[in-house]
Amino acid sequence: MKLTRSPWGTMFALAGVTALVTVPWEALLGGEIALTSMNQLPSWAHPLGTDTLGRDVLVRVSQAVRLSVLPLWIVSSLAFCSAALVATRTGKVGAAGGGVIIQSLGSAGRTVMHSGAAGIVAVPIGISAFLAAVVWQQGGLVPVALTLGTFFFFRTYLEILNLAAQSNRQGFWQAHASLGGTTAQRYWRYGILGEWRDHLAAEWAFQLRIGIAVEASLSYLGWGVQEP
Repeated sequence: MKLTRSPWGTMFALAGVTALVTVPWEALLGGEIALTSMNQLPSWAHPLGTDTLGRDVLVRVSQAVRLSVLPLWIVSSLAFCSAALVATRTGKVGAAGGGVIIQSLGSAGRTVMHSGAAGIVAVPIGISAFLAAVVWQQGGLVPVALTLGTFFFFRTYLEILNLAAQSNRQGFWQAHASLGGTTAQRYWRYGILGEWRDHLAAEWAFQLRIGIAVEASLSYLGWGVQEP
């Protein structure tokens, strides 16, 4: 029996995030402190119940998604797409040996590029974001988003180049090159939109998840996004 991926889970998730961001839950349910309504169970008045201060949980979840989750997802997605674009424009897999060559850089430039990218990716993302917040001398979304964007850019860039190095050994890549096809065409037609698609989609989803985990951890320590 062949198993296929259902799009319904993704559609429901997108619909849920859209509802959290677009519906004015604060105006409908109220988000103020109400000590007489502490720790209530879900009801029509409070669909997700209330917290220890009587605040509506649905309103707080909506604020969290609007103020932290959505911006981080946008930054992560922009970094992912930018890395894919840069890789298709500057990365070229050599026909002999399958090594990765950066066209616009010399030998020293290639060494600096790969060493710097590998160094950034090698450092745990949580530590990197924390150090960025310390250097920035303030907590908040900006240092976390910049660190995550930089990390995800280089991670995606190196991942695409590694996939290209593997695909270069396959016959249809060599045939396309012999017929005059460009490297960018192979990256997009046979790579990003072809055999790499599922792998890159999983990588993108992983980056979205790890971004939220890092931001939540730093917020708990007082360096991430704080309550409004």
